[in-house]
Amino acid sequence: MGLGKTLQVISFVDVLFRHTPAKTVLAIVPVNTLQNWLAEFNMWLPAPEALPADSKPEEVQPRLFKVHILNDEHKTMAARAKVMADWVSEGGVLLMGYEMYRLLTLKKSFATGRPKKAKKRSHPVIIDLDEEDRQQEFRREFEKALCRPGPDVVICDEGHRIKNCQASTSQALKNIRSRRRVVLTGYPLQNNLLEYWCMVDFVRPDFLGTRQEFSNMFERPILNGQCTDSTPQDVRLMRYRSHVLHSLLEGFVQR
Repeated sequence: MGLGKTLQVISFVDVLFRHTPAKTVLAIVPVNTLQNWLAEFNMWLPAPEALPADSKPEEVQPRLFKVHILNDEHKTMAARAKVMADWVSEGGVLLMGYEMYRLLTLKKSFATGRPKKAKKRSHPVIIDLDEEDRQQEFRREFEKALCRPGPDVVICDEGHRIKNCQASTSQALKNIRSRRRVVLTGYPLQNNLLEYWCMVDFVRPDFLGTRQEFSNMFERPILNGQCTDSTPQDVRLMRYRSHVLHSLLEGFVQR
């Protein structure tokens, strides 16, 4: 969108690591932007070893943290666990896609290595118990690092990806216990107010009440006041509820 969201986040993360005890930041982004995020970090906050020998400290300040990336190149659970362990022990930023996050945190999505159930078997099924134990250990490590307790800060780019609260990705994100959450989106207020509620509910759980409470208090009155046959009373109520909603959110929704 060119709104500068990525640069703002990079600046925020730099200040966070320099002036607070925070150690880990998880950035969940669309998979096709992973390399762009890495390139932006390297451009605005280059690693110390990437600085030219003649660079002046007062002109270019290197980053004090590492940027880890977890993508499709890490095909095995062992390779993914290695990246995760390095991030947890060394600290810094971990970049990963939404699909990867869902895969590593939802139990029903986690590959246990068991063969699929066939209608008819002509031979015995052999299960590697050692492999089963390793897979379970990986799952526990992923859950601890990503959800319980999770990172110090979690950032979701293109936050409208979690606008559907029933989607598996949104369900996976609900398991995060990290209290410091940032959602980035260039499409904050769509026609569907319930989608907006989903994003707000991730950043501030229960702040706007339940889905049904939000619908009764804001969605229905606001929609009723936008119809061609809306009465003057409907329009007044729509404007009032819109003002109340904007006032409630202005403390943590930055436009």
